[in-house]
Amino acid sequence: VRARESISREQTLANDANEGAARVEERLKGVKRQLAKTKAEAASAKAELERQNRALERDIGEARAEAKAAIAEKIAEVRLAKEHAQDEIAEANRKARIVGEEA
Repeated sequence: VRARESISREQTLANDANEGAARVEERLKGVKRQLAKTKAEAASAKAELERQNRALERDIGEARAEAKAAIAEKIAEVRLAKEHAQDEIAEANRKARIVGEEA
């Protein structure tokens, strides 16, 4: 009788251990699924951030090009105005010499 009780207890303990192991295995599977989901979300977020970064870099490049073009245009305008002013000064000096020579 004792041997049967001992065997029965061992079987009960073995069954309990197997059930516990099955529960742990199911929890582990759940954790692995959650980890895979989290990794996928992280990869997606990383890809989105990289896309946004490329877009920002492109926008910055375009803004720099526009700024350089605007600066070059202003420099050209200033040079043209300077040349015009120098021409006017030269014309005024020429007229002043003519008036001086006539006097």
